[in-house]
Amino acid sequence: MPDTNPLSDALRLSARRAQAAPAETRPAARDRGEGTRLVGAHFPAPVHRQLRQLAANEDRTMQSLLAEAFNDLFTKRRLPPIA
Repeated sequence: MPDTNPLSDALRLSARRAQAAPAETRPAARDRGEGTRLVGAHFPAPVHRQLRQLAANEDRTMQSLLAEAFNDLFTKRRLPPIA
């Protein structure tokens, strides 16, 4: 009986599952409208966790909270709230 390599076995099994499974397509993002651009930044993990928790507590999306924050900043700087 030949020796089997667990990693090779796992890769073969994964390849078979991928061939058998229907191709998954990435769902269209609801908030990506025509003419939008990604605005991103890096923050410490606790900032992300707190923002995610706030969104869950208020039954909102993180994007809507960020839009609110940008509009507050724009208003504070006497710019139109356009986010």
